[in-house]
Amino acid sequence: MGRTRFHEELELLELDVLGMGELSERAVGRAVGALIDHDDARAHAVVAADDEIDEKYMSIETRILQVMALQTPVAGDLRLISAILHSNLHLERIGDMAVNIAKMYCRSATCPRANPSRPISGRWRTSCVR
Repeated sequence: MGRTRFHEELELLELDVLGMGELSERAVGRAVGALIDHDDARAHAVVAADDEIDEKYMSIETRILQVMALQTPVAGDLRLISAILHSNLHLERIGDMAVNIAKMYCRSATCPRANPSRPISGRWRTSCVR
């Protein structure tokens, strides 16, 4: 792998981490939406979609290790790889938290619901679910 290819791979890793962030953000939004709207199907979809986040996490992780082993990056490149590695881990964990929210909703769906004196306002709902 030449240095040009190395820098191309770094750019691809950055783009993949951005995609991972979008997947995780979408998962959290769907999980919270399922909770607020009492939507069983959406909650189950969040759980099912976690496999895609997990696969993307493993793919990025593997590619980072390959780059580190084959290219021995230093200075700025090493810092970038470290940031990608760290971000990737936490974005995968955010996806797992979305699954936890969805599963907790599914488990509590049969429990009696509180009857709030005021429904969730449109502004609050919008800030929770984007």
